[in-house]
Amino acid sequence: TLSWSTVAPIPGAAAASAPSVYRPVHANLIVVTWQAASGHAVDYIVGLASAKGTVTWEPVGTIRQSAATGTPAIADVSTGSKNDLLYALWQVPGSTGRIDFATAPVAALGQEKWSVPRALPPSVRTGAAPSALAIGKAMAYPLLVVFRARSGSALSFITLSAKNQVPRPRPVPHFRSSDGTAISPGVLAAVGRGRVRYELARACAGC
Repeated sequence: TLSWSTVAPIPGAAAASAPSVYRPVHANLIVVTWQAASGHAVDYIVGLASAKGTVTWEPVGTIRQSAATGTPAIADVSTGSKNDLLYALWQVPGSTGRIDFATAPVAALGQEKWSVPRALPPSVRTGAAPSALAIGKAMAYPLLVVFRARSGSALSFITLSAKNQVPRPRPVPHFRSSDGTAISPGVLAAVGRGRVRYELARACAGC
């Protein structure tokens, strides 16, 4: 069974989309991202979790030059002992289906240290919010990004290297989605034909 705390608002957070939340591997932080309630900017907030179950939140920040539609994905890549790099990825407004991303060192969160957003290659186009997860050993590179086709329900994936190199998208076998996806180590979930479905996945050499 689970013990749930009292529901509490995140101060200053107003959203036009569902949020994403992540706890970096090597930091006792909580990072939440969402599409701003007014406009399309990607807002975020960082909280410090205490042993008593309370969270001290920093002021809401905005990823500069960001523009999103829907829920931004958030993921953490381990780059060494206590050195993590946070990724935020989102679908850009409009009909192009472009996915942009920005990064920030975990140690600098709350200090507006996000990189200027850049786009994934033109071969990566989506019709829904993407999801992302580091799949290397101990949550290192590469970063797996799963996204739905710009039209239709087919799912594809790419892997992003430490140098931001991206191979051509590959199909996710046996799985389709009417919306975006959610991903956690070893599990991909999505909605298909009104039902929540899941698929197990693992990183493997040569497959």
